[in-house]
Amino acid sequence: MKNLSLAFALTVAMALSGCGKDILTPFGALTDEPIIDIGKETRGPTGTDVCQPDANGAYIEGVNLTSREEENFIRADGGGCINRNIKDVWAAALNQNLMVWNTVDESRLEQRTPPSVNTHYFHNYYQVNEFIKVKWFMDWYHSVKRGTPQAPETVVINYKKTEGTSYIPYWEGAIRLEKVNEQVTSFRMGNQIKASRQNEDDVKGAVSDVYVKLQTGEPDRSKLP
Repeated sequence: MKNLSLAFALTVAMALSGCGKDILTPFGALTDEPIIDIGKETRGPTGTDVCQPDANGAYIEGVNLTSREEENFIRADGGGCINRNIKDVWAAALNQNLMVWNTVDESRLEQRTPPSVNTHYFHNYYQVNEFIKVKWFMDWYHSVKRGTPQAPETVVINYKKTEGTSYIPYWEGAIRLEKVNEQVTSFRMGNQIKASRQNEDDVKGAVSDVYVKLQTGEPDRSKLP
């Protein structure tokens, strides 16, 4: 079922204040490094700081979520273990139909030639249909920071809203996937957004949604290098 929190919040705001203008917010940052601070790689012999075995040596799945309100945006973070090989987790992230935000009604998903430092670049259009249409574009960049594209050990995924509705003046985030072993992948994500009527639960919910998609979603192995 679609989580309507973002759609409802945006459309209520627009009903009260009229139509928003489109704004440009170019990427501007290095596309192969986390666009926001999600901490340094912490992989050790048994895992990372967000994915460690329990007393019985089992890697328990689940995402730990935190959030806070900053002056200009709301920030949410999540981390945990995914009991899946890193290539399958990455292939799920490359499945652009799977990765469409849960609040979106329509999308156009376009893969473009990436910069030399990246393995993949997607320029995607999203639309929410409620009282009026809310439209925006986001850029997604994937890169392998450790290992090789064929045998990745650390993958960084950046995303940013680059054009569209002024009711989302700012939205960007980063995901880091780290190989723990052949069956376990460490997941870390930071999500920052400024949008009409957004709250911390909404921003945390987006992180939780991405975790579940990577944990259970269908991998698109055709897009793997």
